Amino acid sequence: MARKPSGATLSHIHETMRSPNPEENYKEQQEIGYSQIALSNSAQTKDEWVVFKLVNTKKKGRVYIDHINDTIHPETGKVERMRLLSGVDSIWLKDQKNVTEDYAKNNRRSLIFEGKICRIPKYDEAAINFARLSSHCIDNPKRKSGSKQEFFEWNPSKQAEEQKKKQMLKLEAIRKAFEVDENFMKKHALYLGVSPIDEVGFAKSLEAMRNEYAMKADLNPQQFLESFQSPLVEISFLIKKALSQAKIDVGRERNKAYWGTGKFICTILQHQTPLDALIELAASNTAEGREFLTELKLATQSI
Repeated sequence: MARKPSGATLSHIHETMRSPNPEENYKEQQEIGYSQIALSNSAQTKDEWVVFKLVNTKKKGRVYIDHINDTIHPETGKVERMRLLSGVDSIWLKDQKNVTEDYAKNNRRSLIFEGKICRIPKYDEAAINFARLSSHCIDNPKRKSGSKQEFFEWNPSKQAEEQKKKQMLKLEAIRKAFEVDENFMKKHALYLGVSPIDEVGFAKSLEAMRNEYAMKADLNPQQFLESFQSPLVEISFLIKKALSQAKIDVGRERNKAYWGTGKFICTILQHQTPLDALIELAASNTAEGREFLTELKLATQSI
C-alpha cells in the first residue's frame, strides 16, 4: 500500500531549520523594516571639513601641534596665549578664567596631522580658529616666522587660482624674453646674471644668450618682470661697462671707488660689492648720485 505524502517539501524543511521560531523571525523582519523607514526619513548630513597641510612634504607619520601657542591677537595686535581645550569655546587663555588646571590638564587638544594632513570638521570653530591664528600657519600674516612645523590651509579653488596666476606670469615673462630687442635683452640679461662669455672664454652667440635669458624668465618670472622696466638695468649695464674698460677703478684703495682719472667716487661698505655700492649711489636721488650718474653716462658714451 502506497504511503501518503506528508505535504512537507525539502525546501520547507530547510526553511524550518533556519527559522526555528517563525514568530521571532517575523518580528525581526518587521524591526528591520521600521529601521529602513526611519533611515529614509532621517535628516541627511554632509561631512564638511577644513583641511590643513604641512609645508614640509618630507614629514612622515603623525605630527602634533601643541595645544598652547603664543601668537598675535588679531584685535589687540599684541602677543597673547591661545589654549585649545575640549568643551571650551574661546581659545584665548585670558577668556578661560573659570577653567581649572585639572580640567585643562585632562582636556587639552592637539592638532594632529596624519600623512601631512589635518582635517577639522567645520562645526569645530575653536580648533579652526586655533589653527588659522597659530604661529605655525603661514596664511597668518602676523605670525612669527621660523617654525619647524609650518602648515597652510588647503583650499583647492585658491590653490588652482594661484597656480593659474603663476603660469600666466611665467608665460608673460617668457614671451617678453623672446620678443624684446637685442640691445635691451643683452642689458637685462647681464643684470639678471647671464654671462656674455661661455665656460671656455668665448663670447656667447645671440641665440645662446637669448636662451639663457628666457631660462631666467622661466625660473623666476616675478623677478624678471619686476626688473624688466627698472632703471637699475641701464645703470647696472653702464657701470659694468665702465668697470670692464677701467673707466672706474675699485682696486686703487681698499673699499673705495675712483674714476680712472683719479677722482674719488664713493666708499664701499664692508657688506657691499663694488657694483652694488656704485648702483646704489647712481640710483640715489642725491646731489652726489646725480653727479655720478651724469659722469657715468658721459664716460661710457665712447666705450
